Amino acid sequence: LLGRDGQVGTWLEGTLSEDNLEPGRALGPLRGIRTLNDQVLAYGMNREVFTLLPSSTLVRRQTREGMTSEVLTRPAHWCRMDAGLDPLNDVPLEDQFDLLIDSSGGIDAIAIDGAGRHVAVGLKGEIWTFDGHRWQLDTSPTTSWLHDIITTPTGLYACGQAGTLLHNAGNGWKAVPHNGGNLDFCAIAEHNNQLYLADGHTVRTLTNEELHLADFGTEQPVPAHTFGTGPDTLVTLAGGEVWHTTRTHPWQCLIG
Repeated sequence: LLGRDGQVGTWLEGTLSEDNLEPGRALGPLRGIRTLNDQVLAYGMNREVFTLLPSSTLVRRQTREGMTSEVLTRPAHWCRMDAGLDPLNDVPLEDQFDLLIDSSGGIDAIAIDGAGRHVAVGLKGEIWTFDGHRWQLDTSPTTSWLHDIITTPTGLYACGQAGTLLHNAGNGWKAVPHNGGNLDFCAIAEHNNQLYLADGHTVRTLTNEELHLADFGTEQPVPAHTFGTGPDTLVTLAGGEVWHTTRTHPWQCLIG
């Protein structure tokens, strides 16, 4: 669990513990936390990205009048992963204020592309790619706030405000036309070869550039502001409502 100011809660084997991404330093507001290929990432405004490094053990052995051993253990800890994201690096102090106003930004979501690279999206349509050492700014076809990004068999999809839906099949980002007008998309998911988009009030599917309300078997649209996905599962969450579906079972209300 991630708090607004960098607090992290962990529930492991029935034990709840609390940590901080960077103790003693004001952060955020943080926007999200994800596990990607067994790597845990936390991110947010001011383009702050952190990764959780696993615990490590160092064994030192010295031979002097016999054998002695020293075992040093470092617990799992958070480390910054934002090289290249800070627009103030290498900028003279007298020029930083104006640059800070012009280049303020934030990270809302991160995914991993087909080449294994981290790709982040966020404020003002910014898209960043991490090459393993530094983040590089990509060319984006929008200035609208991008809220989510996912990996699908056909490439990356990102969505955001004012009906923004983007696709990158490996040859650059392009806008995806659709009939959804200026819906403010806050989440996107892929399930059973179908794209799902949430705008906080409804869930819609995209087929041949046409958006349709997802069929939950209800008279009123089901709201959602985020998705949860598994190998065979899609979950929608909004306020006090949680719905669930699988490849073989229709939507079912779990809470609400």
